[in-house]
Amino acid sequence: MITPAVIPNSVRVIVQDQETTSPVAGLVVLMMAIVPRKNNYTFGPKITDAAGKACFTRDEMMRGVHLNQKHSPMDYASSLAEMTGLEVEIPDTERIARLLEAARMWGAGEPEWRLSDEMIERLKGASNRRYEPISVSVGREEFSDVLEVKVSLQRRRGSPGAP
Repeated sequence: MITPAVIPNSVRVIVQDQETTSPVAGLVVLMMAIVPRKNNYTFGPKITDAAGKACFTRDEMMRGVHLNQKHSPMDYASSLAEMTGLEVEIPDTERIARLLEAARMWGAGEPEWRLSDEMIERLKGASNRRYEPISVSVGREEFSDVLEVKVSLQRRRGSPGAP
């Protein structure tokens, strides 16, 4: 079992275009805590900034775990201390649409799950449609206080700048 001290204080996701190595702004990023019992925990959405970065904090992760356990105790059992790894996901547009629908449904009854109007608009206009979706896994043996996860994206065929 991992002690909470090993849980990163922050996870910095850095996204770049595989071909140009330029940062990719405006991308939706999700992160999952991989746990041994019942469901994994999903955090986000986050949107990459002009430097292609999105950051998840330990406090956000702890709050997300608390909310999931509070609202769905039958679906979540593990604590973050039991986390065996993290997975960073750059989702496709279909997953983003499902995320928006879930936020609409759950946010209607639970203010804690509600997304701001600004976030909804940013999700709708995200640049994910120009890139292939990808997931990057990080094992707990790689955890550090400030964990950086680098993600290199391949452009979708037919998108601007793609082969």
